[in-house]
Order: sequence, then structure tokens, then C-alpha cells
Amino acid sequence: MKLSFFTLVLPVFAGILCSCLGVKTEIAVKADGTGTINTEYRISRDLMNIGAQDGNERWPAVPLGQADFERTLDGLEGLTLISFSIREDGPDLIYRTAVGFSKLEDILPLMDYGGGAVSLVQGEKQSLLLNLIPEDAKLEDLEPEFLALMEETFQGYSFAISLSAPSPVEIRVKGGSLRVEQGGRKAGFSVPMYELISRKEPPTVEFVF
Repeated sequence: MKLSFFTLVLPVFAGILCSCLGVKTEIAVKADGTGTINTEYRISRDLMNIGAQDGNERWPAVPLGQADFERTLDGLEGLTLISFSIREDGPDLIYRTAVGFSKLEDILPLMDYGGGAVSLVQGEKQSLLLNLIPEDAKLEDLEPEFLALMEETFQGYSFAISLSAPSPVEIRVKGGSLRVEQGGRKAGFSVPMYELISRKEPPTVEFVF
């Protein structure tokens, strides 16, 4: 089964609304256009084990076992799995993946969770635009008690993306304030996970470099 990058890192919109998770992603672009995506998924061990696959019985099948992640990359041109690891950290499991790409546009199918969520414009400068939350995700339709439970269980988990490049990187945010860090050839943002998913206006982030 093919799974896109943001379907994995934001599974709250794929039916796991009560799970606890955090995500940190670093995109590094080299001068020749190649690069890597390093991602850390932080999953609460209280998350229900949806089923073990491919010999990973001691780990929850969320977000993935290594064989599942390799199947995700299978057929996506220009992408190579560099490393995959899982470790325990207190109440959490930490999944870490490193994926190499031959050119930046190769990452779009991996990152795009629903079509049109990630786009790349190339010209004198490149622009990577991310729509962080699907427009049809309407948390306001959920019961107040369930929203309160989500707010409690997501405490301590955050969502972050950074991008580094050989040229200066500018970050532009629409749809609310995120915690932005910008300086020289690297820029990024972070936001508490519950703050992100509870926004009524879907935020967008643009990296220009």
C-alpha cells in the first residue's frame, strides 16, 4: 500500500484523531540539486497497536515498519532510503528516516498527502509551498469533550519543518503565526501539534530560495 509523507505525519486526519505524535523534518538541498529529507516521528506508546507487519511485532504499525516505508518509496523515482531506525524514549517511540533525492521535485509525491498540498515553482528562485492541513478537516464539527481530550493528549508534541540550501532561504507564513526561525541559508518553523490541527484557517508555509 502506498502511503504519502504527510498522510504518515498527520494521521489525525486519517482516522487516528486521538493518537499522540510529533514530527520534525529537515530538508537539505545541495548545490547540485540533490539532497536529503531527515524525519523524526515521535509516537506515544499508548497509541493502539493497529497490527504488526514484516517482523516488527514489538513495534506499533504506526507510522511504519521499515518494509512498509520501503514499499512507500517503491516506484517513486529519484528517492532512496538511506536509513531507518526505531528507539524508545520514555513514553514514546522515536522513528527516524533519512531519504535521499536526486532533484527537489522528486519529493513532491512523497510529501503530498492529498493532491495539491505541496507544490514547487522553479525560476530564478525556487518556491516550495506547503498546505499544512487539508481544507476539509473540520475540527469544529467534533464534540467539545473530544476536542478537550485531543488538547490534553497532544500536549508536548509539535510539528516542525526546516529547509537548508546553498542560497539564502526565506520563509513566508499565511493563516496564523507559527514559530519561525530564519537566518542565512536555513529557515524553518514549529508549532504545537494541537495548535496546528485546531486552526480554523488552514495555514500555508512557503520556502523561497
